[in-house]
Amino acid sequence: MTSKKAAVVLWCFTDGKKGHEKQTLGLIQGLKVHSTIELDTHMLHTNSTLQEQCQLPSPDLIVGAGHATHLQILRSRLIFGGRSIVLMKPTFPATMFDLALVPQHDTCASYGNVCFTEGVLSPSIDKAPDPSIGAILLGGNSRHFIWKTEEIIGVVEEIVEQNPKKLWTICDSRRTPPSLMQQLPTDYNVVPKPWQETSPEFLTELIASSSATWVTGDSVSMLYEALAAQAPVGVIELPLKSSSRGSFKLARGIEKLALKQRVQLSSNGLVLEANQVVPIGDSELRRCAQIIVNRLLLK
Repeated sequence: MTSKKAAVVLWCFTDGKKGHEKQTLGLIQGLKVHSTIELDTHMLHTNSTLQEQCQLPSPDLIVGAGHATHLQILRSRLIFGGRSIVLMKPTFPATMFDLALVPQHDTCASYGNVCFTEGVLSPSIDKAPDPSIGAILLGGNSRHFIWKTEEIIGVVEEIVEQNPKKLWTICDSRRTPPSLMQQLPTDYNVVPKPWQETSPEFLTELIASSSATWVTGDSVSMLYEALAAQAPVGVIELPLKSSSRGSFKLARGIEKLALKQRVQLSSNGLVLEANQVVPIGDSELRRCAQIIVNRLLLK
């Protein structure tokens, strides 16, 4: 390892989508806590102009998540130099980037520059969970999974009944059938929160406070955000809608998490024990930061 040196200039391209932005912020978080580097970070929208970019210090690293960022990453590397990092299976051949950090549920040909990550990167939440708080995060109609509202409500009722000492906040999403929230249990320990009444900040705070978080299997981004907190996570399983490659890919990712004891499947019980399910926390962010330092900054 080397001693601290001049700040590493980091350009981060964003397409404005919250999920993609969180992936980038997660990586920044991992790099910031690395002991050998200091960061000079610049956030750039994909529609930023060449003139705007010329006003910035030349990048050492150029990062982006989301297909709309890929062309900008490649163009900026060509014009300004630096090393390119993409946080997903790229639109273009992966060999065009210096490093591709690809979620393990994706398939991506590698010639030494692809590293598979334990799911989608997300900022870790360093907050002790409250034993009296639980969260249930519901997705909805999906091209990959079969959604049956009555069955989902049945699982939610069982979670609430088997964990009576927790106050359960239940959040739906834009994809959730509108009638679902009206059919939720009315127990004393249930607080419904329709998506229209929430914000990304509310959900982040809820997940950070929750000592047990359940997520339906179709909500991949919410699942990995929950895994970045300090509490155990459960997956409410949904049957696959089709035999498509995408459906199997998502199901395979959840199975891998279960095998590593990162999540508990609803078929294995509806009480989450902290000593049985180990969230990812910031371990994956630190690992990815170390990969970047070793491969792109120490050479």
